Amino acid sequence: MNCNICFVEILGQQRVIGKSPVELKALIKNRKRKQPNAKLSDISFKLGQLDRSSPEWLILTDKSKLPQPDKVAYPKPPKAPGKIIVYVDTLPKSIKMYLKINLLCRRLSYL
Repeated sequence: MNCNICFVEILGQQRVIGKSPVELKALIKNRKRKQPNAKLSDISFKLGQLDRSSPEWLILTDKSKLPQPDKVAYPKPPKAPGKIIVYVDTLPKSIKMYLKINLLCRRLSYL
């Protein structure tokens, strides 16, 4: 691993030796590789698709045309008139009693 780092340092030094400050600034400025701004239709044409139009599955559909689920998995909580979320208790009474009894038993065991 150390040999690779030394080799990279030597190569970097060899590229920098003899360069003027203007050339060094140009090297630093253009050090990132620029991404091509190619369209998908151009790329598909180069790959052999002769039709340049976008396929149907690639075009975004309107939100009004999207299918709506029968049941919402995580519905938004109800809000009061002051835009404060109203807490709605959803636990059944049997589970609440079990939790209270379990908590009391834990407290009593320490006494």
